[in-house]
Amino acid sequence: MRWWLHILYGNAAISINDPYLKQSIRNRYALANEEQTIWLSIPIHAFNRWVSTAQIGISYQQNWRIKHLQSIQTCYGKTPFFAHYFEDIQKLYSENHNTLFELFESSFSVQCHWLHHPTAPTYSEATPDCDYTKTRDYDFGFTEVLPPYYQVFMDRGMPFRDHLSLLDVIFNCGPESGLYMQQAAVHFGLKDL
Repeated sequence: MRWWLHILYGNAAISINDPYLKQSIRNRYALANEEQTIWLSIPIHAFNRWVSTAQIGISYQQNWRIKHLQSIQTCYGKTPFFAHYFEDIQKLYSENHNTLFELFESSFSVQCHWLHHPTAPTYSEATPDCDYTKTRDYDFGFTEVLPPYYQVFMDRGMPFRDHLSLLDVIFNCGPESGLYMQQAAVHFGLKDL
């Protein structure tokens, strides 16, 4: 979720020439259930050469969308705002996106709508030379923990879990998610009060 803060409130640009790195965050996201963090991956077409993330095709040989929707429902079905947002996710997953980039653009649009944030992402054709492009670090080197918010399993004694998808904030905080993101951006020094 940290990269969301940098895109929404920082000066980050999304490189359309970012080299695709296998087993990285580029096609994965994390959810939380009562016991653990669950990583979901979007299957991609095999490739054997350098390819940019924008060119990576999504594979539909497996019906991964059903697995993802079931996992989201299992993890967040009891959250206060599940019914309000799940239909949007079902609609997003019913569309056939040819590339990860197309899926990202559609997903970004839906999530900005949820956050009441009119930002369109900034794209760059430059190949980034930042360290995070060469790593599988899911937090892009950020070590500070996000400010806690209520998570549905906390009432069972589970501690706050960081390093999750924006979906976790959305389902747990609902319409207050945008405010939470603004407060988190202030916390990390990306936005002034």
